[in-house]
Amino acid sequence: MQCFEGPAAAVSRIYQRIRASRQHSGLVEILDERILRRCFGGFDVGSTQATASQLLALSTARWTRQQQAAGAGDDTSAGMQLLCSFWQGARHL
Repeated sequence: MQCFEGPAAAVSRIYQRIRASRQHSGLVEILDERILRRCFGGFDVGSTQATASQLLALSTARWTRQQQAAGAGDDTSAGMQLLCSFWQGARHL
C-alpha cells in the first residue's frame, strides 16, 4: 500500500509514473481527495511489513470522509486514521 501527500500536480505525476511502470500491476486507488493536514509530513520514504489482519482492516475501512457539522472535530476518514495509526506504530524497514 502506498500513500502520497503533497501538491496535486506532484502527486499526479508520481502516480502516473507508477501506473506506467511494468513493476506495478493491479493497482486499486482507494482514495483521491484533498486533505486538511498531512499525516506523513515527517516521513520521506519508508517500508514496513503488515500482518494479514492489518491489511484486511486497511482494505475494508471506510476511506471517504463523512461530512460533519462545523466544529465537530477531525473529518479524516476512518481508513486514513487507521493508516496513520499503523504507520506511526510500525517498525520501519
